[in-house]
Amino acid sequence: MEGAFPYEEIKDADGNYFQRYQDVLDAGFSDAQVWTVIVTDEDRGLWITYDNGYRFVNVLGYVASKEEVTGDECYDEWVELDD
Repeated sequence: MEGAFPYEEIKDADGNYFQRYQDVLDAGFSDAQVWTVIVTDEDRGLWITYDNGYRFVNVLGYVASKEEVTGDECYDEWVELDD
């Protein structure tokens, strides 16, 4: 689904993306709270994708949300690059 990620991102203690999926689980979050952040670049910008499943290609990092997701959710945000 295209649009802004509707949940508050919870990052690691330093304010960065978690580097591994397991790091989010070790921080006390459940699988239903883990989001994989994926970046896909194109000529004029980037797609930032938040997927609540485990992925390993083009992964920027992982975040958690306070809310648990009950089904498959995926959000795509377009970021246009300056010329």
